[in-house]
Amino acid sequence: MNRGSTWGKWDLHIHTPASYEWRGGSRLRTAASEAERDALMKEVVSAMNASGCVAVGVMDYWTFDGIKAIRSYQKRPDALPLTPTLFPGIELRMVSPGNFRLNMHVLLNPRLSDDQLDAFKAQLRIANFDRPLVDANLIEYGRVRISNERLAQLSLPRERVQANDADALIAASKTIEVTPESVKEALKTFGTDDAILMIPFDTNDGMAKIQFREHYNFPRELLAMEAIFEVSSLDTRDAFVGMRTPRNERFFDEFQSAIGQPKLAVRGSDAHRLADYGKCPNEKYTWIKAEPTFSGLLQACKEPNNRSYIGLEPPKLEFVRRNPHLFVSGVDIRKTASSKEPGVWFDGTKLEFNEDLVAIIGRKGSGKSALADVIGFLGDTPNGRYFSFLSDKRFRLPRDNKAASFEGRLNWAHGARAGEFRSLSSDTNTAAVERVKYLPQRYFEELCNDHVEGKDDLLQKELQKVIFSHLSPSEKENAKSLDEVIEIRSAVIQDRLRRNRKEVERLNGRIAMLSTRAGHDRAMHLRRELDLFLEKIRVLKEHEPKVQLPPKSDDPGLAQLNEAISKAEGELREADNVIAQKRKEQDSARLKLRRIGEVRARVAALRESVEDARGQMHDALSELGIGFEQLVRLEVDLSGLDTLEAAIKAAQTDVERALSPDGEGSLIVSRHQPETTLAELKAKLDEPNRRYQQELSAHDEWEQSWLQLLGGADIPGTFWAVWWELEALPALDGELTDLRTLRTAAAKQILADIRGMAAVRASLYRPVQELVDSDSDIRTHLHVEFSVNLSFDSFASGIFDFVKQSAGSFVGYEESKALVSRMLSAHDLNTEAGLERFFAEVETALSVDVRGTDRRPVNLGSVLRSEKKPQQLFDYIYQLEYAQLTYGLSMGGVSLERLSPGQRGALLLIFYLLVDRDRIPIVLDQPEENLDNETVFRLLVNVINKAKQHRQVIMITHNANLAVACDAEQIVCCDMNRDEGNRITYRSGAIEELPMNKVVVDVLEGTKRAFDNRSRKYA
Repeated sequence: MNRGSTWGKWDLHIHTPASYEWRGGSRLRTAASEAERDALMKEVVSAMNASGCVAVGVMDYWTFDGIKAIRSYQKRPDALPLTPTLFPGIELRMVSPGNFRLNMHVLLNPRLSDDQLDAFKAQLRIANFDRPLVDANLIEYGRVRISNERLAQLSLPRERVQANDADALIAASKTIEVTPESVKEALKTFGTDDAILMIPFDTNDGMAKIQFREHYNFPRELLAMEAIFEVSSLDTRDAFVGMRTPRNERFFDEFQSAIGQPKLAVRGSDAHRLADYGKCPNEKYTWIKAEPTFSGLLQACKEPNNRSYIGLEPPKLEFVRRNPHLFVSGVDIRKTASSKEPGVWFDGTKLEFNEDLVAIIGRKGSGKSALADVIGFLGDTPNGRYFSFLSDKRFRLPRDNKAASFEGRLNWAHGARAGEFRSLSSDTNTAAVERVKYLPQRYFEELCNDHVEGKDDLLQKELQKVIFSHLSPSEKENAKSLDEVIEIRSAVIQDRLRRNRKEVERLNGRIAMLSTRAGHDRAMHLRRELDLFLEKIRVLKEHEPKVQLPPKSDDPGLAQLNEAISKAEGELREADNVIAQKRKEQDSARLKLRRIGEVRARVAALRESVEDARGQMHDALSELGIGFEQLVRLEVDLSGLDTLEAAIKAAQTDVERALSPDGEGSLIVSRHQPETTLAELKAKLDEPNRRYQQELSAHDEWEQSWLQLLGGADIPGTFWAVWWELEALPALDGELTDLRTLRTAAAKQILADIRGMAAVRASLYRPVQELVDSDSDIRTHLHVEFSVNLSFDSFASGIFDFVKQSAGSFVGYEESKALVSRMLSAHDLNTEAGLERFFAEVETALSVDVRGTDRRPVNLGSVLRSEKKPQQLFDYIYQLEYAQLTYGLSMGGVSLERLSPGQRGALLLIFYLLVDRDRIPIVLDQPEENLDNETVFRLLVNVINKAKQHRQVIMITHNANLAVACDAEQIVCCDMNRDEGNRITYRSGAIEELPMNKVVVDVLEGTKRAFDNRSRKYA
């Protein structure tokens, strides 16, 4: 079956023994007999066959005799068959400005007869002789128009020229020129379907020798003509076909302006010997992707960049040769041996596929999607549930499973192992490796329309897969998806982000506590409390008990009794002091043990953190051959802490024993002795002395009350504690300022961490963005852009989870929302300075009523919702949880979720065809259903043309815009005949060939206008 337009080597500039400058031995004119001519032509045909070319163009000077001789020989029953297509041509010299020879070639359609070739030649006029270009006129020209001096230069004496027609013909052939007007007229007469100029540019006697500045118009007229140009320089070739490169950058624009539109550029061997056929200097062979016909050549003229190449081998051919497993060479479908299905359907189908773009066309119901489903199924696509033909509602209907009667297999390029025949009803092998990427129409529609239901997951996942495929193995870091790569690369940043948010939480806790202590309300409370203490002190002072002088007595026994009482009182005071000291030691021990517990917990957390780091770095360090301990060593020695803890606990045990209400060594028990003794001694006093002792005890109790009231700075609920707290308030303001500065710095670090995560994703998108930007059409018309943005918009709603909309600055539902929106828009929160100003404005709105000019102070408690605490509010503000990274893809400035189905479809195809690094064949089932014509022409034509340079594209379509404008290398036309058992038949061929051209026009939705060259449409 015809595989359409394929790459082949073309040599469109060779000479035969009919050329007057033939240097390869025997000449055609010297062949004395028909047998000698046939023998000579057999050598010519053999050399052409051995050249490896699929097409050759004979360019003999001034004559078609060589072509005619080959054609005559080919008619012999025993003639050696000619393998390449033979293009008639003629090499001329044309009048040009200046004094140099300007060579010119004309290629003609092989279908032209010998008489038509002679008719073309007869239309050419000899300059300064005004006669047709026929041999008789050439002979006469050689005898009457050439000077003796010129003949001498040609080593042709006048006598020989006058006597010998062959010498006169050679003399004329070496000197005559034809008029440009006659060449143009002959081309016009025969038309572009049968004749085209081939103009030497920088080859032998080419137009590059013309002094362009002196003769400006003439070369520009030649460059603008419908012509093929023969070149030597590859930079010039690229400029002709419209390919801008660094090497032709300096003259590209001016050159394109001169030629008007891209032109086909070739390199011929200019062989004057049989051994040189097909051999070009420096292996600059001409390759053309077309049927070796004149219409194929014209198609290459319309698409010169896509359909021509000069060099050893086109890159695509080399790629296919090295990777045959990536190209489906064909598909076979047949009935199974046990089939009882009466319908013919696919039976006997044997299709061969082109390795570039295959367009499968046909009217509705002709079997296009059926063929696509079969290719996808045999290629182990994971998208089987989207099949439209091989589904349980069509060909796999459970009660009439026709698919069970058929089996198929895929064949692969260059003899790569063909697949086994598989039943078309078998289940998709989910464990198989996907060999064909198939986008069924239903799947494509779902991808393009899932946003209608508020879902973008499917399309997002597909785009992420494509981006992931674009990463190199080292960039993938053993991950299985783009999300995993991002997670791996962001792990350190995420850890740092968590730590910084924890630090903000810690600072906010401290700030909340100090703010409570340093606030205006607290100061007022302390002043009132201090006033109360002063009043208590005044009252206590006024009620200080009076102590009279001790009663006078000369009784020695009374003196001894008073001395004993004083001693007992001293012992009791000493016991109380010891007990008080022990209680302080007990409190201190408990505090130290709590601190030891905290230290142990932090050391354990540090150990755990190090072990986590060890696990996270394990794979990377293993690859680097570095041990974790070479970088990090954590030495933990708790022995000192253990010793201290044991000592404290031992001392605590002693203290608790001393403070126990009973038991040996109890201070409480030992206190009973002086207390009892004192009571007994006092009972022995007489009434005056007993009253005196009572006065002393009352004063002692008053002193205790006085001391308790005054207290100390470290004793809460006492005068001095309140006084010192009030005195310390100014210092708290300074500490709060420092803490707030630290909090802002931590918040800025959080912003830096979030931007760091954005940079990770942006770095993964960057190569794909650069690839998309490299396509001028996509860059100009679609503006496809990957964006990693930081959005703070959720703050506008999130803040009201903490703040009421009925107090302070935030009064009124719409008004408070507008206030927050203004604050957000007033600052660039992506910058540290903008973020800091935003924090300041938010805190101002929380502390004063910003609605009026008086800016009345506001109590934060009145603004907060009842279930929220100040720290929760400030954690929300400073931890930046509302700062959301948005990973978006936009087209023309419109985000993915807002694109129309057609725009989403275009975007998806750009990714699959241009960005995706997967090189397995891709099968597209009617993607144009979601695309508008403008999108097709302006964008997808270019994208598909680029995609087929590195992968096989099989496209099912009924749209001429895609099939033709994309210059499909092969057209496969489907047809179903229901009168013959639903027989599905396939015809294939190149789009440029007339039979297939007519089929395409007949089947596709369009007219022959669609066959106009794409570049002309966009000019």
